[in-house]
Amino acid sequence: MIDKIWKRFTSSRFEQALAVLPPCNEPLQSTSEHMNESFNAGYERAARECRQKVDWIIKECKTMNQKYRDPDWDLETDFEHRKGNCLNRLDWQKFDLNEEPKLGDELDAPKTVRRVSDIFEQPTFMEKADGGDVKQGCLDDCWVIAAFSALASIDGGLRRICVAYDMGIGVYGFVFHRDGEWIYCIIDDKLYLKCPEWHAPSVQRDLLEQVDRENGEYLYRKTYQTGSKALFFAQCRDSNETWAPLLEKAYAKAHGDYTSLAGGWIGECLEDLCGGVTAEILSSDILDVDRFWDEELSTVNQKFLFGASTGLPRSGRGNRNGISEGHAYVVLDARMLKSGQRLVKLRNPWGAVGKTKGNGVWEGPWCDGSKEWTRDAQQELGHEFGNDAIFWMPYEDLIGKFSHLNRTRLFLDPSWYCCQRWVSVAVPWLAVWRKQFSVKLASESPLVLVLAQLDRRYFYGLHGQYSFKLHFRLHAGEGSTDDHYMVRSHGNYLMDRSVSVELDAVSPGSYTIYVKITAERDLSEDPVEEVVRQECFDRVDNEKLAQVGQAYNLAHSKARDYMDRVSDHRRRMAKGPGPRPCLERYSCTPSEKASRWLDAKNVNSTHTPAPTAIGRADIDMSFKGQQDQRRRSSPTLPATAPDLVKTELPRTPEPVIHTALHLRGISSQKSEWQPEGSDRSSRDRLSYLSRPPSDSDTEGSSGSKKPKPWNAVCITNLRVYSTDEKLTVRTFAETGDLL
Repeated sequence: MIDKIWKRFTSSRFEQALAVLPPCNEPLQSTSEHMNESFNAGYERAARECRQKVDWIIKECKTMNQKYRDPDWDLETDFEHRKGNCLNRLDWQKFDLNEEPKLGDELDAPKTVRRVSDIFEQPTFMEKADGGDVKQGCLDDCWVIAAFSALASIDGGLRRICVAYDMGIGVYGFVFHRDGEWIYCIIDDKLYLKCPEWHAPSVQRDLLEQVDRENGEYLYRKTYQTGSKALFFAQCRDSNETWAPLLEKAYAKAHGDYTSLAGGWIGECLEDLCGGVTAEILSSDILDVDRFWDEELSTVNQKFLFGASTGLPRSGRGNRNGISEGHAYVVLDARMLKSGQRLVKLRNPWGAVGKTKGNGVWEGPWCDGSKEWTRDAQQELGHEFGNDAIFWMPYEDLIGKFSHLNRTRLFLDPSWYCCQRWVSVAVPWLAVWRKQFSVKLASESPLVLVLAQLDRRYFYGLHGQYSFKLHFRLHAGEGSTDDHYMVRSHGNYLMDRSVSVELDAVSPGSYTIYVKITAERDLSEDPVEEVVRQECFDRVDNEKLAQVGQAYNLAHSKARDYMDRVSDHRRRMAKGPGPRPCLERYSCTPSEKASRWLDAKNVNSTHTPAPTAIGRADIDMSFKGQQDQRRRSSPTLPATAPDLVKTELPRTPEPVIHTALHLRGISSQKSEWQPEGSDRSSRDRLSYLSRPPSDSDTEGSSGSKKPKPWNAVCITNLRVYSTDEKLTVRTFAETGDLL
């Protein structure tokens, strides 16, 4: 009986949808793996492409005598049509643009959109940028604003990510680090404001008309729609500086909307801004606090960047001597006075915080105005008291009051190289160690190893039911599954996007990396295919689904090269024993890949699989058919539900079965994927997929509920940073052969 339960619980073939939109002629952005190239090479490639496109936009706008309007992310059109696609996630409408404004409730959503030239009297861009210049707006993105402050504290940090712009045309080009590679993002200069236009009803207009009817509109514009204070989201302390709101807008566009930036970890944003590697440090785990000060914290803005928070994961909202819980702070400096006193300089991204207690700034020793300050100490640190949310505190209090530190390593030295590989891992319910990567080092070098998963923040709403925790171990030589490893990653307590290990010096030779991934299933979330089906049938306007779907496709396409190599390996193994060429050196052109894919598809179309087989080939197209007559007609809707491109993944060993295991993930709903090529019509198949499960579907012979198959798949990336230009990384097949 136990074996029967587990057989129903675990899918016989783990599958992952690599694409959720219908096929189109527009190619995805290249995601080819650049083997062991200079770390700066990827940045320079993205920056060069960004500059070229911005230059082309500038020439076009000058020819047309028009300012730049972003056709892909137009805040003004999106706002006027009350769509909110630039504001809200696919699965969360945080800002309701259709609600009528209420007294005392004006900041629930932006009220209008204007260009920079219409908001600022004398706009500037990055002229007065520093770590204390940026202020958080009406969005819970303190982690982003804190990262902006840290980046502005580095010489040339902001100039490095904003590679091209023209204030007159209103076009700005930024580069960000996403899922292991540099991307660029180009925006126009339209921004959201807190207060509506003069002609719209508002409390502010009513008040001004009671005071001055003749100059009411002028006063309204001057008071409520001019300068940094008028902005709904991030703003600079300087009333005419614009770098912070424009950088936040570009970062929001890269993620699809502003709401996707709500809540996060400062270390992850720092990775996106500078391409570094973040490690999570619990202050209670630091063995030698003096060594931590000497080797790490004192090198802030040179070798590392630091963020700090406390009160997590309980999401506390109290304060510790003024320090707010559940809130991100950025470390700006660490200094030792001549007296030997160690002090740390921090900033609250709220900006100006007032003088009341519990305002988010330190209220203990060395706070502004405290008795510890002397004229000599102020001169030595160059500190002035003020309402700027910047404060100093003793190093011992930093360790005692902040429980969670994010340390982001910078790769400023041009001698660093980066080599990476993407794989798809079928994750069993009971996690096991798996030999996944082989690293060959030609010369002694420091190593920074990073194991990361796709950043789901880019495709919220299509993230599915499964969440993953990553673990890896580094073994000398071939290694084994025993405990004789060189070093292992330590699972992050709060962050889950990546784990990392840093080694100062590693001898040349071959090394093996074992990976273990644990998965949790949230049955309150819908599977990806169900979200796509509901969005297609329920929405008249599918622009948001298209935008998120493209981000999903781009992210998951990173696994295609690996799946091609796995498919080649399986075909070679199926031919029987004999010499096999080195798979690492085997390559083919895109047209040859397409030809092989079509050949496989034609072969599979002549064979009808058994009803229990979900994936029939390396790539299986499902949900093809005619338009469902019950759907609302709209030119923006696809004729069918989007194809879910599914790829069969390497089989994993069956999980060890224990009778005492708690079957927490079992669900009564049955997976009802209908194989392509059956006699059932497309329309009937869609109806069959959407109908409620009948008793025959969910009841077994014993009357018990059938579990929903466990089908967890994690697309994973290993990045190896070193100073060895000849370093290589290869992946293992399920047979143990190198790909």
